[in-house]
Amino acid sequence: GYADTIKSAKKIAKRNKAYLAVTLYENEGQSVYNTTVLLSPRGKIVGRARKAHLAPGEDWLVTPGEELSVFKTHLGRIGVACGEDYLFPETACVLARLGAEIVICPSRVPVPELVLCSRSFEGGFITVFAHPPGSLLIDEKASVLAHSAGRRNLVLATRFDPSGAAEGDRQELDSVLTGISDPRKRASSLRRPELYGALVSSKWPEAERVKARKREKIKWEAYAHLSFKWEKGEETLPDWER
Repeated sequence: GYADTIKSAKKIAKRNKAYLAVTLYENEGQSVYNTTVLLSPRGKIVGRARKAHLAPGEDWLVTPGEELSVFKTHLGRIGVACGEDYLFPETACVLARLGAEIVICPSRVPVPELVLCSRSFEGGFITVFAHPPGSLLIDEKASVLAHSAGRRNLVLATRFDPSGAAEGDRQELDSVLTGISDPRKRASSLRRPELYGALVSSKWPEAERVKARKREKIKWEAYAHLSFKWEKGEETLPDWER
């Protein structure tokens, strides 16, 4: 159960003197959330982040979270995204605006390496992507510093150097031209919010949600499809579904 899992995770965090992110289902009243809990090296709960963007079918059981979270730690400000949350550039943008310096993303859905690098570069933060078939550690310059390369049951480790101007880049010149030394604040100063209204418009052209009766029919068709695939053998499923 939730309590037993968190209790065990607290012991692991304390034993290893490390921050630990644990993703599990959390009950609150009549709702179930896909929640990532961030624990401190002392085994204390730093905060909880509930997955906001649900996968198709997941919303039949899980309630989406209503905010994106960043937590202050001695390592820096840690943002949390989960799975499908990180498929949307808006997630990374909001976490960056909230001051995230590190973003942890546990995921069962595969996110392309190019996308992960883009998130780090756009937000100016470190990405820690935990995915069974391929975990990555990416710095704020979009450099992949460690990759599990499909191997499981191992620990990735690397050293993240403080951000500095690379040879031949424009950071020093841009700092003089804008009068803003912090590269994240400098990039933010170039934004044009008045152009982004379509992103928050209530008339965004997403697909309409199907009616309840049709949803029930789709649900059982999906269950039948998955049952058929399982009967044929686990090898018919993609790695991330096993």
